[in-house]
Amino acid sequence: MTKLSKNIQDCLDVLTPLLTQSRLEKFERVLEKRTRHVVMVLEDVYQSRNASAVMRSADGLGIQDVHMIESYNVWSKNQSVSKGASRWLTLHRHLDAADPHAAAIAKLRARGYRIVATSPH
Repeated sequence: MTKLSKNIQDCLDVLTPLLTQSRLEKFERVLEKRTRHVVMVLEDVYQSRNASAVMRSADGLGIQDVHMIESYNVWSKNQSVSKGASRWLTLHRHLDAADPHAAAIAKLRARGYRIVATSPH
């Protein structure tokens, strides 16, 4: 099985006693199909609800990792939009470096990712 983040493992630990064996097996099958070959990176999202909507999309597409670059705008969870998707994703927040953009891109390149970008501008 894919190495799970502590948050996901904590959720499963709480849910396991409440689930039937077939339901637990379904959870495990879904989690095994998640990918780490593609990640989503969000940069300075002004409205947290937009980032939460992207997280819901990532969850639906089976993308495990979402990176948040926060130079000017700090993300806060919007539960009504994300519908709990952030609990099942591994979130990487880049906000501590002097240049969080460069630091995040360098980390992703070091892990072998090819960087592809899009912008609404």
